[in-house]
Amino acid sequence: MPTSAVPNSTDCEAPSAQGLDRGRLRDRVGPELRIVRNLLIARVSSALAEFGLRPGGYTMMALIAANPGCSQSDLSREIAMDKSAVVGILDDLIGKELVRRTRSQVDRRRHDLELTEKGEQMFAAMQPASDLIEQPIVEALSPDERAQFLALLQRMRIGMEASPLKADIE
Repeated sequence: MPTSAVPNSTDCEAPSAQGLDRGRLRDRVGPELRIVRNLLIARVSSALAEFGLRPGGYTMMALIAANPGCSQSDLSREIAMDKSAVVGILDDLIGKELVRRTRSQVDRRRHDLELTEKGEQMFAAMQPASDLIEQPIVEALSPDERAQFLALLQRMRIGMEASPLKADIE
């Protein structure tokens, strides 16, 4: 977003046609990622509403489909989500008979996850809707730009995971 096009105004009642002045947020990555995330979540909710899944359901199913036998902890770690939130989404998927959770034969403390036949069928049926969710991104970026953007996001994730939450604050 060009910052020079946004007027520097403190009048919040009459924003310009281009939006509010972002102030200190103007050069920050986090707020821009949050806005894109919010837009994606709205698209996900709309595109996948007919399947009756709660947010995160498609992501969980995609990871389980790609990694049969993975655990709840594996999912939590992969998507950087609190374990209790992951369990809530999984409980919903299990209740809809889309995912099966079985005690691991190798480690009795662990539960292995896999899609059921019904889950595999629904996951396949969701693919056209899933493709539409990111269509504006596909149209806005060239294949090389998308690859570079994904690589940058992965580097950002690695940097965030390697840095303690309170680093540099104290």
